[in-house]
Amino acid sequence: MQLVAEGALGLDDPVRKHLPALRLADARSRIEVKPAGRLAVDDPGTMRILLLRGEGIGLLPDYLARDTPLVRVLPKWTWMSGALSFVYPGQRFVPANVRTFIDTALAMRGGGS
Repeated sequence: MQLVAEGALGLDDPVRKHLPALRLADARSRIEVKPAGRLAVDDPGTMRILLLRGEGIGLLPDYLARDTPLVRVLPKWTWMSGALSFVYPGQRFVPANVRTFIDTALAMRGGGS
């Protein structure tokens, strides 16, 4: 509620106001699409459940769409930007080799940890 009180966020704001544009590319073009949905999800498992329920379209890793009735929308287009997710079993401390892999991947991508 602090963000609302400071005017940074409105409770009735559409999601698209606070989400970055999705950048897509095909063999000849690049476009930006501003999401118009009412729901933002940062968990691929939750996204998969919502998509399987027919709640809309979304970006989902291929391995989570296999063996489902989901179909690719805009098959000739490639997602150019977005979150990079590292999925591993939940535990109190991340093993050193996993942390090293994450740090290396982020450095190669140009991001930080």
